[in-house]
Amino acid sequence: AAVWTQEDSKSEAGWWGDTFDTVYVTRVSPGGGWVKTMVDLSDMGFSSDTAVSITDNGSIVAGWVRSDYTVVNGALSFVASDVYVRRYILGSGWTAPVSLVRTTDSLKGTKVGLDAQGNAVVTWIQNMPANKGTVATLRASRLQATGNWTAAETLSNAGKAVSTPGLAMNAAGQTMVVWAEAQNQGPAIVYARQASAGGAWGPVTATGSYTGGGSISMDDAGNVAMLSSLNNGTA
Repeated sequence: AAVWTQEDSKSEAGWWGDTFDTVYVTRVSPGGGWVKTMVDLSDMGFSSDTAVSITDNGSIVAGWVRSDYTVVNGALSFVASDVYVRRYILGSGWTAPVSLVRTTDSLKGTKVGLDAQGNAVVTWIQNMPANKGTVATLRASRLQATGNWTAAETLSNAGKAVSTPGLAMNAAGQTMVVWAEAQNQGPAIVYARQASAGGAWGPVTATGSYTGGGSISMDDAGNVAMLSSLNNGTA
């Protein structure tokens, strides 16, 4: 499955001919062709930071950030942003979009993990109200067995600026997230948190890697590989 944003010419509240970004997804079955399906069926908004994951049985979870605008004095004015998710259930099709958070904060860096049972984790970076523009936190929501998403929770350390997040989830539901946090002095430190299948998040742990995280993968036994970068001061 692949997901992306595409510019579409639409109108909103008298604002004609402006360009908005719509989320699309394609999927393919073995021996079949690609099928283009519109994921974001809501009317207007600028969409970005798409992510998607698929299970062995063909279930899909797609996530993205959407920013809504209104027209004030003939110009677009920002209203709020959401992290949206949508599920594809084999035999049933796409569910309705669900907003995991709606806020006037900046949202970016969406990641999606999905296990063999269809349990999912979605993470994103969010500037919190008390530190808008200076501190970005890593937040997460889980898809429960009931089909409901949990309330957003913060995974990163308080008061630090987060970047380059990564998310890995294996077939059994074991999950690990990584991210880099800027320090008052010196290079950023890459931290991690993990959770067993359906379990609570464990403590924040420094990985010993610096500057950049973001690329992470996990096997069925729970072993994790992470690719990070280090600025050693040389060209």
